[in-house]
Amino acid sequence: MLKGKVLRAVKSVHWISSALALACLLLFSVTGITLNHPDWFDADPTQAEQRLQLPEVLQQQLMTAVAAGRWISVQPALLQWLSGQGLAGTPQRLEAVDNELHLDYQRPGGYRQISIYLDEGVVEAEEESRGLVAILNDLHKGRHAGAWWSALIDLTAVIILVFSVSGLVLLYHFASQRGSTWPLVAVGCAIPLLIYLVAVP
Repeated sequence: MLKGKVLRAVKSVHWISSALALACLLLFSVTGITLNHPDWFDADPTQAEQRLQLPEVLQQQLMTAVAAGRWISVQPALLQWLSGQGLAGTPQRLEAVDNELHLDYQRPGGYRQISIYLDEGVVEAEEESRGLVAILNDLHKGRHAGAWWSALIDLTAVIILVFSVSGLVLLYHFASQRGSTWPLVAVGCAIPLLIYLVAVP
């Protein structure tokens, strides 16, 4: 049995960890269902296309930089101009092929692709969004969500681990007062194991 101070500390850890993890636990629980049943939440993706003309000065700068193999030096000016056209963001991939530039932006639930044809100074942008459920599903997986979101997933996992272990300690402490404690724990552990052994190919 736990002593008074230890028991109070374990209770505090348990409720504080549950409070900290509540929002993320709800998010990951709900998106566990949406990921497991994608056919329930099918949404038609929405697409948008945009065609722009590069300013002549920027067009010449890009052509000169690409020809010299140093087009990345013009990247800040290009991204600043694109941002001013409502195309803000940092691309995950930038590629120069002949006199063309291709920028790929991946984000939860969608993407944006920009192609720049330097000879004509034409910019073509294509965007797709697959809806709120797709955004939440990608956040669940940490897909295209960035380093901060990935760190949040790791932190949430650690907090839930602390919550689970402190809960197990409390179960141990109060088991003598509740005879069904360990049978229920055993059932909870056995169900996923049995389903894996019997039903998973």
